[in-house]
Amino acid sequence: MFKNLRASWLEAVENFKYELEQDSTLDSSQAQTEKMQSKIREAENLINRLRMEIEHCSTQTEKEIEEISKCKRRKQLALDIDDKETATIAQEYLLRHTRNSEIFQQKILALQNELTMREEQLLFMLGMFKEAKLGETET
Repeated sequence: MFKNLRASWLEAVENFKYELEQDSTLDSSQAQTEKMQSKIREAENLINRLRMEIEHCSTQTEKEIEEISKCKRRKQLALDIDDKETATIAQEYLLRHTRNSEIFQQKILALQNELTMREEQLLFMLGMFKEAKLGETET
């Protein structure tokens, strides 16, 4: 999974470089910097969406953890009164919520890795933008 993220990041950087260097529709440095700004805004929007998705997954994980606690308590109460059917059902739900929690935690990790990658891309883009602006003022 991490190899794919790294490969995607490297491809995105190369695509960004290629677009800046090869775009024949850019007649002026101002047009080039405007296109760069557009790409930077897109990257910033993606980063914001990733942060919101991480927050959403964190909330979902907390809910699943609460449900795990409830299922454990219900199972124990059922066992205390020797209600094996209810204890079995509580165990089934406990396993479901545990699985859901693990999946959300894995998703958070993947999203955090993507967020880090996208932030690195954005920093690279900002550096190139700054260089382009400096080149614009020198000419």
